[in-house]
Amino acid sequence: MVRPGMLRRRGAQAAAVLALGAAVVLAIAAVVSARAAPQAHPAAPPAGPLRASRAPAGPVDVSLAASHVSPAATPVSMAVHGTLAAGTGAASLKEGGAYLWSTATGKVTAILPDPAPSAGIGPVAFSPDGTTLAEGGANGTISLWDITAGKVTATLATPASASALAFSPDGKDLAEDTGGRLGPAYVWDIAARKITATFTDVNNPYGLTSVAFAPDGTTVAIGEATGAIVLWDTRTGKVTAGPSDPESESGTWVGAIAFGPGGTMAAGYNGGKTYLWDAAGTLTATFTDPAVHRGGFTVYGLVLALWFSPGGTTLTIGDGAGRTYLWRITR
Repeated sequence: MVRPGMLRRRGAQAAAVLALGAAVVLAIAAVVSARAAPQAHPAAPPAGPLRASRAPAGPVDVSLAASHVSPAATPVSMAVHGTLAAGTGAASLKEGGAYLWSTATGKVTAILPDPAPSAGIGPVAFSPDGTTLAEGGANGTISLWDITAGKVTATLATPASASALAFSPDGKDLAEDTGGRLGPAYVWDIAARKITATFTDVNNPYGLTSVAFAPDGTTVAIGEATGAIVLWDTRTGKVTAGPSDPESESGTWVGAIAFGPGGTMAAGYNGGKTYLWDAAGTLTATFTDPAVHRGGFTVYGLVLALWFSPGGTTLTIGDGAGRTYLWRITR
């Protein structure tokens, strides 16, 4: 039987993810049943980037504005920046490489080959300006691609294979989640090619699943395979509890996290649900993957990518079937 950790680690075990089937559904059920166990970080008032002096913003209206399908289906990992998407794990790419496509036209714009022999399939992340793509390899490397030139400009040799990546708001640092039961997660100074902070403050049977920098550039939100999110202050090492899945039956791990304007935060889960919280930590909106809603739960409903437009008026959500949905947010 496929264990939950196998799906979460999108590297060497990618073939198992693409196979899916009944074993994955059973694995997800196993994780759900384990959620009754005590968590390492009990619920606590939101802190850090989610704290605000103003009152909660209250509910917002959301509407689906557009949807698109990837030309290379079932990515294991996915990232979105504007109308550009990147994915790894397409069957056509075999054991490595990434493809880029336009979510507006559905056309592939570039294929980035495996940068190293047997690098395997790993996570991807766009830089804030959308010109660089970070791609993690199962061989313990992170390749930084110049998208326009189609070449690797830098390689980071990591202590462990990455399972999730995220750039800082200024593009100078890179957060890496290795997916282990105890972590670790790292923050890299890209120019110096060195790790500047290490996170090991999680202890659950299923590990870490996603990572995102808050707008302050020093707080990193880390998603766990229990549906919880912790907020890590990389300067002090302090860890506080963030929002958690408000519907325990809707998902068991956090597939993607993104911060929007004004301290808002979105998190997507493997049940096809994405939630939006305001800066005070109040739930203001819920997004449901339309395909999952129509056809019932499938692992394709795992949310892999989130991207806020600069003004926060839209949220793009990418799922495990390679679909992207553009949601309009009205306050």
